[in-house]
Amino acid sequence: MRPVRCLLLIILILAAFNGYAQMGRLGATKSVEEFKFKSIFGAPKKDSTLAYCLLGTGFFKSRQAQGADTLIARWIKQHPAARVVPISTIQSTMIGAANSSMTYCWMVDKEENLNVYLIRNGYFPGGTMLKPKTNVKTYVSKKDYEEFMRQIRLAELYAQKKKLGVWVKQ
Repeated sequence: MRPVRCLLLIILILAAFNGYAQMGRLGATKSVEEFKFKSIFGAPKKDSTLAYCLLGTGFFKSRQAQGADTLIARWIKQHPAARVVPISTIQSTMIGAANSSMTYCWMVDKEENLNVYLIRNGYFPGGTMLKPKTNVKTYVSKKDYEEFMRQIRLAELYAQKKKLGVWVKQ
């Protein structure tokens, strides 16, 4: 009877690990349906003091191609199973709200990544996907972040070559 219990325990551990792995190596993700996004900014429906942004840097000053807001809304609608993946967080971003924060996030649906899609189609320059460097809590591994930035560089080269979006006049 003992070997059967041991085998059952191993199966349960593997199932739990598989479930954890299905969440993604990238940490605690949340369903896009738990959020309300308007353009590049979003917040959990239950707590608007926790801001999320699809851009890591330059979200107020960066060049942006026309139609980005519509594209983001359409992508989210077409990917109801997408997950919001926190990348890094800056704390205390709102005056009078000590628990407020701004979290740079990726939006992922299986192999599709909205952030990469935005860059590949020229809606933003690739540098907007750099994570902030100071006073942030980071949730992804260096390896995962470097792989993402490799995809961003390739996406930006494609958009530049095809003269898409912000690259039209260059």
